[in-house]
Order: sequence, then structure tokens, then C-alpha cells
Amino acid sequence: MHYNRVREFPLPKFEECLQRLEKIVQELEKGDAPLEKSLTLFEEGMQLSATCRKELEQAEGKVEILQTAERQASWRLLSSLRQEKVPLAQIGELGLNQFVRFKCLR
Repeated sequence: MHYNRVREFPLPKFEECLQRLEKIVQELEKGDAPLEKSLTLFEEGMQLSATCRKELEQAEGKVEILQTAERQASWRLLSSLRQEKVPLAQIGELGLNQFVRFKCLR
């Protein structure tokens, strides 16, 4: 038995990782696999889980960056509207998106 060295499994895409992870869980839950195979499946499952977690964290980071950029763009827009001395009530009546479209079309 070789427990000193961690096996490297190929890293598939996120959806493929989830599907494989589900199959591993099902097979382990059956409980009829030999110990060596169960350990190998468990090890592969842990690597897949870590890969999925890493990809999710990266995706969350990208979403946060996009949301931050959108908030900053909104603040820049509001600042420019304030410089033009546009009454906030006028923006509120139309809604910000419609007001921007109205301003761009003029």
C-alpha cells in the first residue's frame, strides 16, 4: 500500500467534477467496495471537492469585481448628474436606467 504519496487525478471542468463527485459519493455510500478502492475513491473525491471549491471561489471573485465595477459606474453617473445639477426627484420619477437612456438620446 502506498499512502505516503498523494495521487494526482486529471482536473476536469467544474460540471464534470460535480458529476464525478456525485458518482463517487454514490459508490462509497453503497459500502460494497474493497477498502483500497474506497480509499482511492475518497482521495479522488477530496481532490475534486477542492477543485470545485477553488473554481467557485474564483467565480465569486469575478462576480464581486463585476458588481464593484457596476457600482462605481453608477456612482460616476450620479456624480456627473449632480454636476449637471439634475434634480434627484427628476431621476427618481423615471428611474435611473430610463433617465440615462433619456439623457443619451437627447
